[in-house]
Amino acid sequence: MPQGPNMPLFRGDYKNSENPQSWLQTFDTQTFVAGWDDAKCVKYFGKLMEDGYEAGDWWDEMKEKEKTAVTTMEGIKALFEKKWPKMKKTGMEKETKKWALMGLRMKEEDVGKTIEFRGREVLSHRAFATQALELATAIGDTSGLLIDTVRQHLPEAIQRLILNESYETWQEFHDSLVKIKLPAIEVAQRDAEVISRFTHLTHMLEGNQQRSAWTPQYTRAFSTPMPARTTLTVPNTPMTPRTPGPRPPATPSTLQTNVGSPRGPPATPATPTRQTTQQQTTERPISTPSNPFYQQQQTPNTPTPSYGLQRIYNIGRPFPANPAGQAAYKKAVADWRQKYSGTRATQANPFPLRPGGSYLDERECFQCRKKGHIGANCPEPEDQRLPVEERNWRADYSAACMADRLTNRATAQIAVIEEVHEEQGNGEESSQ
Repeated sequence: MPQGPNMPLFRGDYKNSENPQSWLQTFDTQTFVAGWDDAKCVKYFGKLMEDGYEAGDWWDEMKEKEKTAVTTMEGIKALFEKKWPKMKKTGMEKETKKWALMGLRMKEEDVGKTIEFRGREVLSHRAFATQALELATAIGDTSGLLIDTVRQHLPEAIQRLILNESYETWQEFHDSLVKIKLPAIEVAQRDAEVISRFTHLTHMLEGNQQRSAWTPQYTRAFSTPMPARTTLTVPNTPMTPRTPGPRPPATPSTLQTNVGSPRGPPATPATPTRQTTQQQTTERPISTPSNPFYQQQQTPNTPTPSYGLQRIYNIGRPFPANPAGQAAYKKAVADWRQKYSGTRATQANPFPLRPGGSYLDERECFQCRKKGHIGANCPEPEDQRLPVEERNWRADYSAACMADRLTNRATAQIAVIEEVHEEQGNGEESSQ
């Protein structure tokens, strides 16, 4: 006795890789093998249209509008193909699949997670490998020319695991991807996060250096005392009128000597007086708000270095895990939120650290303050993770500490300034 058909319900929404034409072909095949007549096939077809979906609504409408056509399988197939027409080939299928392969992407947030792929739960990188292999086979890339292009579309954590390998065929590329284990992905993610943060801090430091670039302007400093300058001061007295007299005729000898000679003596002789200018002292570069060479003198109220170290130690230390520490922590959090609500914590207003956790800047997880994993793979449930303020505070503090470490490693450039005397010239003056 032939086995009866075993068809899935039809929804008609093209989801979950549902292909209407493939479904109808499978229906014809199974009912033909079972030896069913037309009436039995019509009745069975109506039972497979799932209610609440496109197919169920369409079948109810056809039974009202096409009462004659729905009585035979020939009429049903005509209505079915009108609703879900066959996809005609345009000759661009190969080119379309090539662009689909080159545009294949894997989301960063899906790394190490399972996704739904063709009705199954599989790891995201394995689904990517399957899609890439199918598309490459469809376009006939047997030499693997597009492997490097597709590999660049993988997240950095996955690329690090296959970076040093070369593949000649898509099957080799596929097999290498599907063999990647979750522990290796977690390690690669952690390394990629550290490198990304380091790169971000480097760019941030370079940008700060460019914004704060300043060329100091130096005044002339004297290494030897300057002699006092002597100037002539002429009293402002009225001039005595002079009586013009005859002048001798000009001769070649007198013409040269008279040029520039005064025409008469001044009414009042000028009395030389000494006016001593203030001697300048050796000066520092002109101070500006961004001058890195300018330092203000400390006032008596300036905290000592030991005070600064103690403050850093206090803000980086979590509250004690005993009942008294828990109570003090809750009060400190409430006070902080009342005073600084809506802002991010800084060293001026540090957020209290939850009791029992790690100190700041200990390569801890910013989500749960524990060590051994990163925030992207934190196993703690959301209700047991740190407050958002503490998460941001830990991340900002660690980034600032890393930036300080990078800055301290840089070699300071010392500008050697040559003293210039006021009476030194540029070598172009007269030697007189």
